[in-house]
Amino acid sequence: MTDLDPADGARPTRASTAVAVTVAVAAAAALVLQAGVATPAALGATGAVLMALLVRAVGHDRRAAGSTVASLLVLPVGAGIAAATAGTLLVLSGTLFPVPSAEQLPGTAVRMVAQAMVVVGGVTAVFGAGLTAVGRPQRADVERAAGVALTTTLVPLGLGLAGVVTGTLALAAETGQDAGIGGVGGVASTAVGFIGTVLYPAPVRPHLATALALVGAATYLSAKAVAALPVTELVADRETAAAVERGQERLAEVGLAAMAPVPVVGLLEFALGADGMASLLPGVAFDLLTVVTTARGLRSLALWTVLVGLAVLAVVAALRWAARTSGERVGGVVAPLAVGTAAALVAAAVAGPTVDGAVQWVAGTLPGAIGEQFDLVAGRVVEVVGARAIALAAVGTAGLATAVVLAALWFVMSLGYVDDRTAGVTVASGNLFAAAAFAGVLAVDPAVVLGALVAAVLVWDVGEFGATLGEEVGRHADTRRTELVHAGGTLAVGGVGAGVALLLADVGGDAVAVSGGTVALGLLAVLIGFVSLVVALQ
Repeated sequence: MTDLDPADGARPTRASTAVAVTVAVAAAAALVLQAGVATPAALGATGAVLMALLVRAVGHDRRAAGSTVASLLVLPVGAGIAAATAGTLLVLSGTLFPVPSAEQLPGTAVRMVAQAMVVVGGVTAVFGAGLTAVGRPQRADVERAAGVALTTTLVPLGLGLAGVVTGTLALAAETGQDAGIGGVGGVASTAVGFIGTVLYPAPVRPHLATALALVGAATYLSAKAVAALPVTELVADRETAAAVERGQERLAEVGLAAMAPVPVVGLLEFALGADGMASLLPGVAFDLLTVVTTARGLRSLALWTVLVGLAVLAVVAALRWAARTSGERVGGVVAPLAVGTAAALVAAAVAGPTVDGAVQWVAGTLPGAIGEQFDLVAGRVVEVVGARAIALAAVGTAGLATAVVLAALWFVMSLGYVDDRTAGVTVASGNLFAAAAFAGVLAVDPAVVLGALVAAVLVWDVGEFGATLGEEVGRHADTRRTELVHAGGTLAVGGVGAGVALLLADVGGDAVAVSGGTVALGLLAVLIGFVSLVVALQ
């Protein structure tokens, strides 16, 4: 590969990439250390690096292998996101609360939010540095990575939500019935009762509408499932095959005919009620229809037939798609599903001790009585919903968080706010700037804040310069001296601007001060210093 090879020139030059990555990570680490939440930030930074590798993996030429590697990284990335966000807030709530007096509550809340945003900004800056280090991610790669993350999380999230919703409805219904109140408990009780009435109504009157719906759906789906299977192809006699095909068509027609009058019959049943139906029908017919249309065995058979028919149609459709699609593409879809299924099995196996340990940690981290109350509520929820459902939902939520973050990155790239050629340095520099802004709310050394601002501009400038140089002369061209001189010049100008800002802040702070601290003139001096920094860096 030559220095002017287009494939080689598509990536930024090495020296600029190294400078941008090193400066971004160092500045992010400095800000996070000042925020004082090291452990969640370290876990979040690990997840950020893994997310950059996830994006790089899906861009591999071998799609199946890349999707497999990427799907294995989805859950660790989600755990890092959870640590940097929810974990940071939990740790801070345990250290900052309870406050000595109510007057200090607003200031403490602002401080907690600012510290959390410093961590989030620093971790996201590390993600941008990781994107810069692994290459030049394209928008299509980010979109594919979001798809892999979503596919990986489908199985655990679906199973977890089903378990959580079922347990929550049961708990709410029980609470509503015991307390004799409405609200959530009453709604849940009504919902559970409605579902039970539709599927298995009480044998007090005919339920012809729901019976026709179940039987019609079972008949129609059975015909479609048989038609989807290679039944006629396996029959040697043409006449027999034709008869089977005609039978399938007639069966489907019978199912549609059974479902057609369901709306009208349902309205009549609702309008007449049990007494009206009993007055219209002879006693024998009324009793016979009641027995037939409410028989649990027949309804269960119809319901299971519907479910089996849907499953057969889904499997046949999947097999047909796989037969018409390349192996790499099939592997790219199957691998995330397989990894997600394996993660669901592991989560279900270790659900008990894992959920108990997580509840105890959160309860011990939360301050005072809040932790005790959380322990009681969480214990009740685990008892009713089940540890497995909670563990599956947590795994699914972690994967979903990864998909959401990647989808957000793809969205801003699609809008043009983040260019493909400089996506990594844009994410790193922008989030460094945001983290530095929130650090200014805290008691952070002004030199660290201004240094992070200079680092944000340096990361962007060096990254942009390296991307342009890589396109013009190639990634491996001998341009190290030029790149280092450019970076040194930017750093020197930024250092001068930061020095001016610090000097003006010190002068303003010493000129006008009261017992409560520096007043408006000092703040105005700092603002002038920031403006001087921006002007110097232009």
